Amino acid sequence: MITEKALIGSLVMYPAKFISVCGIVKTEDFADDQAKRVFEIAKKLWQQKKKVDAVTVFAEDNELSSFLSEVVDMATGVGIEDYARKVASCAKSRRIDTGLEEIYKQPAPSSEKLENMMALYNKENDIVKKDASIKAVMKRFDKVLVNGISTGFPFLDDIYIKYVPGHIWTMGAYTSVGKTAVMIQKMCNLIRNNDNPSVIVISAEMTEEQLIARLLANFTGVHSQRILTKNYWQGEEEVVEVYKGLIASKNFTIHDDIYDLSEIENVFRRKEMQGGVDVGFIDYVQNCSVKSAVSGYQEGSQLAKGIQKLAKDVRATIVCLSQVSNDVGRGNTEQFELKGAGEWAAVSDVGIMLQRGANNKYAMKYEVKKNRHGKLHTHKMEFKDDYTKLEAIGECVTQ
Repeated sequence: MITEKALIGSLVMYPAKFISVCGIVKTEDFADDQAKRVFEIAKKLWQQKKKVDAVTVFAEDNELSSFLSEVVDMATGVGIEDYARKVASCAKSRRIDTGLEEIYKQPAPSSEKLENMMALYNKENDIVKKDASIKAVMKRFDKVLVNGISTGFPFLDDIYIKYVPGHIWTMGAYTSVGKTAVMIQKMCNLIRNNDNPSVIVISAEMTEEQLIARLLANFTGVHSQRILTKNYWQGEEEVVEVYKGLIASKNFTIHDDIYDLSEIENVFRRKEMQGGVDVGFIDYVQNCSVKSAVSGYQEGSQLAKGIQKLAKDVRATIVCLSQVSNDVGRGNTEQFELKGAGEWAAVSDVGIMLQRGANNKYAMKYEVKKNRHGKLHTHKMEFKDDYTKLEAIGECVTQ
């Protein structure tokens, strides 16, 4: 019980840790009824985007006054995740002990008891995470059928490439080809979407000011550097102000100070808990990190697998920008290969390669090199208005 109280006290004093703890411990893991109640209240407050502390929890249930006074004295700003793991571990042991006692009491053959024991072990160790029977699978299938969110590019919509829950996209290009420009165009298309999708941007390269300036440049045709320096020509500032209001009204979250995989996971899980996330962008993955990785290859591999799992968990499409492998950069291969680890190509539902035109500096080739669920295709794009926006031109070539 002491560990549970220390965990609860730490959470109401340091609520920023709540999302990471939610990935470790659940409400039912608490043996102390008051600790369980505080945790459930804190979870509700998080979902409602309200402040979480001893005062707001007390306002929800004033019978918790003495308990809150006791636990805040046990709070600590470090090791909160360790407390959560210990609470979860103790809860698992309790459930196993209780389950074994019930199995032993059953008037059943030894073989059946052994089977039940193995099922209990698998359940408590997350070896079997959900019912895999075909009836259960079909029930979940019916619940998640969606049309997908349009990319804003008709040539992708026409071949059924949309932002679909649980998918991971990778978009690779050699240095200075225009990965970020394509991402900006995709973001602007989502801003124009009348359904107002929920979007998270992890900008591990540009500052938030640079990113907003690029979005405004796309809408107005005023170069981002002129926007940042307020070097406007007649009438331009008024137009920029209009689009600043449009962008501010959208359901976008932008982070330019998040790099580690665990931090990225927390951002997405927090948004998922507070209403959901539809599309995420990570620009770019080679600037992200995994604290436990001992090599660059291992880091890339863990990032790819971690982000793939994250997309499935929060039911979002996550678009990852990446540099290409050295062989692709040198023109030695036409295969879809990204820098750092082969897992990036393996996990991708949609894999996109970008190339700049050799004879036309405004031209870009947008090539779907991998499509797990449909056709491959190539389409031409062209920079417009002093490189502030991209437009698709010509006909789509499918394979």
